[in-house]
Amino acid sequence: MEYLFAALGGGLFGIIVGYVKYLLLWSPVINGKVQLTQKYIYTRLIIQSFINIATLLTVYLVRNIWPFSFVVTIFATAIALSLISKFTSSRQKTAIDGKTDNN
Repeated sequence: MEYLFAALGGGLFGIIVGYVKYLLLWSPVINGKVQLTQKYIYTRLIIQSFINIATLLTVYLVRNIWPFSFVVTIFATAIALSLISKFTSSRQKTAIDGKTDNN
């Protein structure tokens, strides 16, 4: 039961952070609120990587407070971040392709 709660907690944390990251970084691109340049895209990708690192660092720092298995929690968080990135990347690519074709 401990592993199940650790996986659920880590997965939920990863999904929430991944979705908020998507909303803050990529929804302006999809909604057309920003001028799309190569520099903008690369800057957002670097910021996205730092957010992923900070998320995993947060899980690491609360390992002594979190009552469940640290290893399962950090794996679930990493997998959830990765899956959310994959699910949202198709929308990002479609929006980016549509914007760059018109420019």
